[in-house]
Amino acid sequence: MGKISLGVYLNNEGFTYPEIRKIAQKSEELGFKYLVMPDHFYPMRLPLTEPVLEAWVTIASLLRDTSKLMIGPLVTCAAYRYPSALAKMAATVDHISEGRLSFGIGACWYKEEFDAYGIPFRSARERMEMLREAIIILRKMWSEEKATFAGKYFKVDNAVCLPKPYQRPLPIMVGSGGEKYGLRVVAELADKWNWFGSPEEYSNKIDKIAKYCDEFGRDCSCLLYTSDAADELDG
Repeated sequence: MGKISLGVYLNNEGFTYPEIRKIAQKSEELGFKYLVMPDHFYPMRLPLTEPVLEAWVTIASLLRDTSKLMIGPLVTCAAYRYPSALAKMAATVDHISEGRLSFGIGACWYKEEFDAYGIPFRSARERMEMLREAIIILRKMWSEEKATFAGKYFKVDNAVCLPKPYQRPLPIMVGSGGEKYGLRVVAELADKWNWFGSPEEYSNKIDKIAKYCDEFGRDCSCLLYTSDAADELDG
């Protein structure tokens, strides 16, 4: 059995920054390796009265207020920020923190939040296609001198990302449990996989990932990191 690293999932709804900072610093003191949080703009439950700090600003602040923890979004939403801007954000945060960014991404599911913030909520297949294009752009911008890509949803033309991430490469954890589209993206492009469910469901999804990995000529063993914190449902 490989080495197991423990982390903290912080649902940041209703917390002030001093409270979040205290949780992060205590998690570090207790020896946890990771602290991750959701990427949401407002609460996931009614009534919508709890404050929710924006995830990326909070993550950057926590990385300055800690010294050892790997911190990041469990699943940052590929549709909420244009991939080239997200690439710069992530590279900057990882550079400043000297390699302590934990980067997770997914297609996301919270239709009410999409609608409220004026972000088009597309079909499951379209959101997964957007996720795939976003990951391709992220990898290009983090590794190439100038990144060029023209997809159906996103494009970049000689985009420069300097400085590059401190982690070379910066691992990408993809959150998805959808067997029709999501696990195919995981098998093709992810460095790690985030999902939760019953042992039976987990076993079935591993089998599906393994089949997709065979199609892409990849070894699926490196992907089998899961979390009990989030589930991406994409049909």
